Amino acid sequence: MKGLSSPYKVWGVSKADAILEYCKEPRSGREIIEFLGLEYRHWSRMKYIKPLLDSGKLKLMLPNYEPNRNQRYVNAKVEIAIPTAEARNTLTRVDLKKTN
Repeated sequence: MKGLSSPYKVWGVSKADAILEYCKEPRSGREIIEFLGLEYRHWSRMKYIKPLLDSGKLKLMLPNYEPNRNQRYVNAKVEIAIPTAEARNTLTRVDLKKTN
């Protein structure tokens, strides 16, 4: 990710618009913040990602598990299948059976 320029620096768009464009694919909080050229810190997530979540412009890939290290964010306008808790539990049980 380092060395790539962010669209907001090149085209002069707002950081929020740049994040929404970047999140057409699921992205982690760290990826988003690094995309903006900032260091990943709690305050940077609260300043740039949280307002977009609260306004409904971004959505969580794991809605019931916001503080999850595997959490990804995606533009709310993008149609993407978000796995249900039941589907995740089923996959986990199947994976565990295969390893035994």
